Amino acid sequence: MKGIIHQVILVLLFLNVLGVNAQRFNIEAFTVSNGLPGNQVNKVIQDRIGRLWIGTMSGGCRFDGKTFTRFDQGNVLYSNPVKTIYEDKMGNIWFGTIRKGLVKFSGTDFSYYSTNDGLLSDNVNAVCEDSKGELWIGTSEGLSRYDGKGFKSVTQSKGLINNNVFDIFRDSKGRMWVATIGGVNMFDRDKIFSFTTDQGLLNNIVYSIREDRNGDIWMGTYDGVSVWNGKVFT
Repeated sequence: MKGIIHQVILVLLFLNVLGVNAQRFNIEAFTVSNGLPGNQVNKVIQDRIGRLWIGTMSGGCRFDGKTFTRFDQGNVLYSNPVKTIYEDKMGNIWFGTIRKGLVKFSGTDFSYYSTNDGLLSDNVNAVCEDSKGELWIGTSEGLSRYDGKGFKSVTQSKGLINNNVFDIFRDSKGRMWVATIGGVNMFDRDKIFSFTTDQGLLNNIVYSIREDRNGDIWMGTYDGVSVWNGKVFT
């Protein structure tokens, strides 16, 4: 009986601690009524000076902690779907859109890139910069790499495991990871490695890739999370 009483007391104390901690957080919701372009948010990043850049299915915007700033009407970012946002080492903000290609904002000027410029597809899902400053762009039709002058294409015919790219990530060793609907590629210098369910991946549909403090690579799949420690998957 004493054991049960002790357990009940511990549970009540635990719930009380949770209640006290919950009171420390002020949760505020932001929607279109506050100036957000749309309520379906695809991507949020924080730039080097602390501003938030937000991509929604109804356009992109910037948030300084008080006010949402939208782009001018006529800009493709005003109302078109923004799938991803990335800040490069020079401070440029890159927007990947649905059907409108890639947009670079330098802070003052906009540059636009589409299939007319060599981009594989105007549906851009992911953007990431490698250690050499080359931009990797994941599209629905393959991987485009931009060196500041032109685009190079990497598709299944060149070793990409699937052309529908969902995410791109550079790890602490400079290796580039590409998540697709058919598995994961890891680019290490001139070598390309592939990971699928055959190697222990939970599911070949991979949405997101990140690295933890131990150097393990976490992959968000359709069926759960797979963690690669350099040798095997957990």
